[in-house]
Amino acid sequence: MSLDLTVLIVDDQDTNFDYFRVVLTRSYNTILRGLNGTDAIEKMRLNPEIGLVLMDCNMPEMNGLDATREIRKFNQTVPIIMITAYAHEISRQVAVTAGCNDYMVKPVSPKDLLNIVEKYMEHNQ
Repeated sequence: MSLDLTVLIVDDQDTNFDYFRVVLTRSYNTILRGLNGTDAIEKMRLNPEIGLVLMDCNMPEMNGLDATREIRKFNQTVPIIMITAYAHEISRQVAVTAGCNDYMVKPVSPKDLLNIVEKYMEHNQ
């Protein structure tokens, strides 16, 4: 059974996107993709039904931190989860300061990914 949640996965790496998509499509019915921060901003403007964003930190054209700051200028409520290879506490603080609700370090297990998405499902109910 798929739950009614539109998730925007922002990652320039096909393998990362495919992994997140496969894990999430078992439970959530709509998955959109952003290839970089600029694309994420446009997808957010065009798809107000997006209920959660998984944002990679390090991408070409515009990184995830800058994209989050821009998204927060017009949408302060959508949960944004930064997913990055950087495991330092300072990186977590920078992400939260930029407007992210949470932070996960790669590699992300399927269980941890589903748990964090479920944590923010309350926002969409």
